[in-house]
Amino acid sequence: MARDCANYLSIILREFRNDASPLSAFLTACAHGDTRLSLDLFRSFLLSGYTNVEEMLEEGRWNFQMHQIIKPVMIPNRYFYDETVSDIPNIYQLRYNRHSSHFTALRILRKLAKSMEGSSQAYIPVAQLKAYFVETFNMLDDLVKNLDMLLKHGFIEADNRLDAFSDDLDNVKLTPYGRYMQSEMAYYFAYLDLVCVDCGVFDQQTSNYLTEAANEEYNMFVQGSRKDRVGVRLDRVDAFIRYLHDEEKRENEYYKLGVPEADLFTYKASQSFQRERARVLASAQRQVNKWQRRSGGKRQH
Repeated sequence: MARDCANYLSIILREFRNDASPLSAFLTACAHGDTRLSLDLFRSFLLSGYTNVEEMLEEGRWNFQMHQIIKPVMIPNRYFYDETVSDIPNIYQLRYNRHSSHFTALRILRKLAKSMEGSSQAYIPVAQLKAYFVETFNMLDDLVKNLDMLLKHGFIEADNRLDAFSDDLDNVKLTPYGRYMQSEMAYYFAYLDLVCVDCGVFDQQTSNYLTEAANEEYNMFVQGSRKDRVGVRLDRVDAFIRYLHDEEKRENEYYKLGVPEADLFTYKASQSFQRERARVLASAQRQVNKWQRRSGGKRQH
């Protein structure tokens, strides 16, 4: 047991020494200088039941993929994602029950990402953000709730060190964590796969489908149908992205935003998903093949 622990930690240590490691990049971006948060996220990763330690020890070395990192950190002790008990929020969540958008948080992050002073992010007055979201979308309450979430989770920071929204909030800027979410994490298959089951949607048909797909996937998990379960997850994310894309296009036209197709958040999500789909299926097939070899060629559902 002691040797296994030492070997496992050696595998992790090699990842941290690798500058190109997704694990190291993820923890560095999410912690944004907060050592305690970094340790909390790393603990969730280590203790998660989703980390296949036995397979890692059998291989002797391991190159982590992003989906092997995001899921353990976001839901270390649960099967389905729940934003209220996760360290990482749902960036697409509808946060105000009267007039809200799936893209308010990403629009805030994009606004802040465009502000630079030399090589570092510059602070932007909150009054400027309020003016834009009120005049363009009439979504002041939605803006406030999203600013509160972004501050609490460290995606943005205030010049007066507030970690939640209040009337005293004057200026905010993007953190490395916020840039990572805005430019990369929001479009990963593994992230979308988790948040889509805990996201309010405007379309009843999409809502019903996501619920049914989640139930179907869980039943397959109980039955051990690994590859079929991956297929359901891929279809679910595909449907979620298509729904989000329709919503973003509708808002783009309704609010006369004039955002080119290639600059839509969901265009990037769709492109990323298409690249990941083949890799995810291939990974699932490799896992099925390994299981069959270990079980003497018995059929895997």
